[in-house]
Amino acid sequence: MGASAPEPQLVSNGRLDSWKEIAAYLGRGTRTVQRWEREQGMPVHRLRLAGQKQGSVYAYKTELDAWWRQHGSALEGEAPAASAQPRAPRRWLWPAAVAGAAIIAGFLGWRLLGPRSIPAALLRVVPLTSYAGLESYPAFSPDGKQVAFSWVGQKQDNTDIYVKLIGSDAPLRLTTDPADDIQPVWSPDGRHIAFLRTRWGVTDEVRLVPALGGPERRLAEIQTPQTDIPRPFLAWTPDGRWLIVPERPSLADPHVLALLSVDSGEKRFLTRPPPQSIGDSAPAVSPDGRTLAFIRCSTIAACDVYVMDLHPDWSARGEPRRLTSEGTQVYSPMWAAGGRDLFYVRLLGDAPSLRRVPLAGSKLPQAVPSLGSLGLHAAISRQGDRLAYSTFTIDRDVYRAELSPGGGGPPVKLIASTRADQWAMYSPDGRRIAFFSNRSGNYETWLANADGSQQRQLTSFAGPVVTSPTWSPDGRQIVLDVIVENTADIYAIAVEGGQPRRLTTDPANDRLPTFSRDGRWIYFASDRTGEQQVWKMPAAGGPAVQVTRRGGYGAHESPDGKTLYYAKSYGYGKTGLWRVPVEGGEETALGDWLVSAFNFTVAGDGVYFVQTREPGGGFPLGVWRPSSGRLERLGTIDKLVAPGLSVWPPDRPRHVLYSVREPPAGDLMMVENLR
Repeated sequence: MGASAPEPQLVSNGRLDSWKEIAAYLGRGTRTVQRWEREQGMPVHRLRLAGQKQGSVYAYKTELDAWWRQHGSALEGEAPAASAQPRAPRRWLWPAAVAGAAIIAGFLGWRLLGPRSIPAALLRVVPLTSYAGLESYPAFSPDGKQVAFSWVGQKQDNTDIYVKLIGSDAPLRLTTDPADDIQPVWSPDGRHIAFLRTRWGVTDEVRLVPALGGPERRLAEIQTPQTDIPRPFLAWTPDGRWLIVPERPSLADPHVLALLSVDSGEKRFLTRPPPQSIGDSAPAVSPDGRTLAFIRCSTIAACDVYVMDLHPDWSARGEPRRLTSEGTQVYSPMWAAGGRDLFYVRLLGDAPSLRRVPLAGSKLPQAVPSLGSLGLHAAISRQGDRLAYSTFTIDRDVYRAELSPGGGGPPVKLIASTRADQWAMYSPDGRRIAFFSNRSGNYETWLANADGSQQRQLTSFAGPVVTSPTWSPDGRQIVLDVIVENTADIYAIAVEGGQPRRLTTDPANDRLPTFSRDGRWIYFASDRTGEQQVWKMPAAGGPAVQVTRRGGYGAHESPDGKTLYYAKSYGYGKTGLWRVPVEGGEETALGDWLVSAFNFTVAGDGVYFVQTREPGGGFPLGVWRPSSGRLERLGTIDKLVAPGLSVWPPDRPRHVLYSVREPPAGDLMMVENLR
C-alpha cells in the first residue's frame, strides 16, 4: 500500500473503461463516439478523483445496446471516425426555432414525441403547506382537489395523517394514535385513505380510515420496511379491492411486493427480487391497471425503476423489465397522464431531481426543469397536471456519549452540518475520527480531530457513494467501500491523502471492510457466491477466502484475533449476532436480540451494539460479555439511529460514537402545469 498506488479502475462486468474500448465496441473511432455522446445522447459516465484535471470515462454495454437500438438506424451510414469529421451544426437556425415553438413544443411535443424538457416558464411552483415542523408523504385525492399528508402537528409531538383542501388553510386531522402514522394513499373512489402505522420496531400496521374522519380499521401487519429502501410503500389497485405493500417472506429475505386484500387481509406475493438484493418497494399501478411500476435495489445506493405487466386479477404476467439504469438512489415512481410515461425522483449525491422516462423505454430518461428544493416524497394527481413534494432533506449528526456507570451526562453533538454525517470511527490512538458525509454534494470520507474540530475531506470520488470508513491498526490507512452504478468495491486510501487504491475487482458487491487485529487481512461482506457471506483478503490485495458458510454481513475480530463476530443482514432483519473461530469451525449465535451489521463493534471484553427500537421508546445501547455470556444495558438512544458505532479506548471503552437522524423539517410544495 505504498504512495505510488495506481489510479483505481472500474470493474469490467459488461463495462467499457475508456473511449478506446467504447469506440472498439461500437466499431467506430474515438472522435466519432465522443461526438455521439455530445450530440446524440450516447450514455457515457465519468469518474473524477482528487488531483485529476479530467475524469476517466466508462460505459455499460447494455446501455449502449439500448441506445443503439434507438439511434443506430440513423447512424449506420456514417463512415468510421478515421475518415469522418464531425459536422458543424447549423446553430443559427436554433434561436429562431426555439423562440417560435417553445410553448407549442411544451404542450404538444411531449405527448407526440416522448420525454423532453418541460419549458420552465410554464411550470408554476406554489407552497401547499407552511406549518411548523415536517409535512411529508403528500397524496392527491382522485379528483385532484385535496391532499393527504403526514405531519408532526402544531406541537411537533406526534406524526399523524391530515387532509387539506387545496387553497384552504386549516387541515383536517384523521388520526391521533401515539405511534407514527405515515404514507397516506387515497382509495380510487376517494372514500378511504390507507396508511402505515409504525412504531419503528419489527412490524408495522396497514390501516384504513375514512377520508372525512371516523373509526379506523386494521388491515394487516407487515414486516417493518428498512429505513433505507425507497418509498412510498403503499399503492391501490384501480378496483379498490387490493393494496400493494412491501413484505418479507422471512426475516432472511429481501423485501418483496405483495397484494393485500382490503376485505380479508389475505396476502399474495407479487414480485421475486434476487435473494441477495435489498428488494422491491415503491409500487405504482398504471391508470389502466395493466402495469406495475416499482423500484428494485441491489444495494442501498444502487436502485432502478422496473415495470411488470399484470393480469386482470393483478397477478404478475411475466418477469419485470428494467426501465432505467441510474445505479443510484431513486424514489417515488409516478405515472404521467395517459400512462405512457413515468416520473421518478433521482437522488445523486445530495441533489434530488425529477426525471421522466417513457414506459416503452424508447428514449433515455429526461430531467424536468428545477423545481426548487425538491425532496424525496412526491406524488402526481390522477389528472397529471399537478405534482406535490416535500422540501425536507435528511440531516444526520454524530454524537458522543459516556459509557461510565450512571451515564456520565447527556450526549454531546460532536460532528454536525445540515447534511448527512455518519459512520464515525475513532482512530486506533483515539486522536482522530473518520466519517462519511454528503456535505460536499457527494458522499465522501472525511476526517476530524477527536473533539470534532478541523474537519477535512479525504476522498473526492465526485459521484460514487463512499461509505463505511474503517482504520487500519497502525492508523495510517482507511479502507472503505465505493458504490459505482450497481457494484460496490473495497478501496484503501492513505490518511494523509493521495489516490485511493482499489482492492477488489469481482463483479459482485463487496462491502463493509474491517481489518484483522494484526493488520494482515481485510474482512468484507460479499455476494459473489450468490449468497451474502463474510470473506477475507490480504491487506495488500489479492485472492479472497470465504469465511462464513451460512450467511454473514459485516465482521469484527476479537481483540485476541481468535474469534470473528458478524451479523446476518445489513439491517435489523435477523436476530442476534454470530461468531465463528477465525481459523474456521462451528458458527454459533450469541442471542436472540435484533442487531444491525451497521451498528456493532468489538472492543475490550465486550461486543457493543445498538438494538432495534423498543415499542414507543428509543434504541437500547448494550454490551455482551463473551467471558460470562451476560448481556448488559448501557443506555438508550432517543433519536432514530443511523449507521455507525465506535468506542474508545479499545482496552476499556469509556466513550461511544453513534449517528442519529435529526428531527426533519419541511413543507409541501405544489407544481402546476406539469403536463
